[in-house]
Amino acid sequence: MKKVIAALLVLAIATPALAATMSATQISGTEVKLSYNATGDPQGLIRAFGIDVTVTGTDVNIVDITNANVAYDIFPGSIELDAQGNISAPGDPVGSTDNHADTQPGKNSKGVTLEMASLLAVPLAADDLCVVVLAGCEDITLTVANNTPRGGVVHNNGAVSDSSTSITVEASTLDQAQYALWLGYGKPINWKSCCWPLGDVDNNTFVTFGDVSYTYTDWLNADTSGRSDADMNSFLTFGDVSKVYTDWLNGNSCP
Repeated sequence: MKKVIAALLVLAIATPALAATMSATQISGTEVKLSYNATGDPQGLIRAFGIDVTVTGTDVNIVDITNANVAYDIFPGSIELDAQGNISAPGDPVGSTDNHADTQPGKNSKGVTLEMASLLAVPLAADDLCVVVLAGCEDITLTVANNTPRGGVVHNNGAVSDSSTSITVEASTLDQAQYALWLGYGKPINWKSCCWPLGDVDNNTFVTFGDVSYTYTDWLNADTSGRSDADMNSFLTFGDVSKVYTDWLNGNSCP
């Protein structure tokens, strides 16, 4: 029995306790989903988040936060209370930007500070937290990190976990269905350009008759790469040629 107890003590010392983690997953050309997992964490469920989300690059900004987890419905950085202490305005997950020393600039910038807390609701041990909405067409790095002055990732018992995670994002104009189709095609590079929806099939940042010719040639050759599926319907037909031809006639120009 003593040997069994000793073995269990060694195992307990050698095996670290499970800690809460965060992850980021790109779900469209404009969206990155943030998730958390505190399953098995001895510190208990996560009660609040005070975290920074930042992006690199020159062409991509964070423009919004959507699909916020309903269990985290208190926003300490922007909530408004009346004289009786009742909530008069719930606020927004993007925390106050009044103090730039400890918060990111906010929406339409390279960084936001998220402040989300759960007061009465009981959150799940593992769930999605929110979706970060981006604007721009550029490969970037999106990073999540604790904002210590704003609390970090706080558990029921007051302990704090590390939220650090990062992801390479291939930002574009593609919505979730188009993004899935793009992945299925093997990521044709021209789809990533902001000029792609305007008819720039040959990826030279101009919409010219050359794009029509490019698409027509791919149609004749029954190309399967997806690079000329201009209407993004998962088929290369003469309809794609017609779409690019119309884009050219309309004088579409890239931003």
